[in-house]
Amino acid sequence: MASIYDIKPAFQNLLRPITQRLAEKGVTANQVTIATLILSLIVGLALTAAGQHKAVFLLVPVVMLVRMALNAIDGMLAREHNMKSPLGAILNELCDVIEGVHGSERSRAMYDDPCVAVEAGRFDGVGAQA
Repeated sequence: MASIYDIKPAFQNLLRPITQRLAEKGVTANQVTIATLILSLIVGLALTAAGQHKAVFLLVPVVMLVRMALNAIDGMLAREHNMKSPLGAILNELCDVIEGVHGSERSRAMYDDPCVAVEAGRFDGVGAQA
């Protein structure tokens, strides 16, 4: 069975021109990492605040794709444009942890609202008590 790692080289090849332009403009890998974190936090807050406006959840797949691209771009900037640094390694891991915790909080909120959980395909009876 194919995995996401089978398409990673092709995905990176699509992103390489963007990465090159960012490097030429002086954008650093750390800036991309922090921008990715900010995007994730803003979207997370928007989803949390969405309340009854479930259409906001349609943004999730798009944002996940953008986040995946930004994550690849920051790594490519670091590796291919000599931007590796100890701070960058720490930032990358720290941001992944923060985004993971923030994401798990959003998931927990979905379980607290059975309607949201069902619409997101995550209903397993949790939060369904009367």
